[in-house]
Amino acid sequence: MPPKRKTKKRPRGPTTVPPEDLIDPVQRKEILKAFERSLDGEKDTLSIRESKRALKELGVDVKSEEIRSLSNEEEDIQLDESSFLHFAALKLTQLEKSNKAFDLIDTGGKGVVVVQDLARVAKELDEDLTEEELVEMMDFVDRSGDGMLSRKDFARIAKKVHL
Repeated sequence: MPPKRKTKKRPRGPTTVPPEDLIDPVQRKEILKAFERSLDGEKDTLSIRESKRALKELGVDVKSEEIRSLSNEEEDIQLDESSFLHFAALKLTQLEKSNKAFDLIDTGGKGVVVVQDLARVAKELDEDLTEEELVEMMDFVDRSGDGMLSRKDFARIAKKVHL
């Protein structure tokens, strides 16, 4: 009788794909261009300030603390091309997810989310929320106080809940 074949055990649980593998070649090229344009002189790394500027060029606003969290070092944090690509790809994919969710809620294409949009989504999800609760939710997130959530407001809260 032939010996039993040994199979490799596959790791259990979710596997994570590096964010740089989730972006398309055009996005990758734009990230690398932003990195190159932000380099200062002969250096091949970006400071926190330079990284923030390059990310802003890509349409991503980040706080210095987010960049600092990438390193165990306390001072003079520098991102090389690979680290910047990874971080920028992560932020861009998060922003894309947030924008897709926003567009699903803003079905009228108004560019803002209003209480009626939240009510519709709550109904679709069989959530029993009163209008008062929906208004309270809106007020909690709405920074401008105009009763509408901008894409920026939505992205901020989506980031907090890890959407």
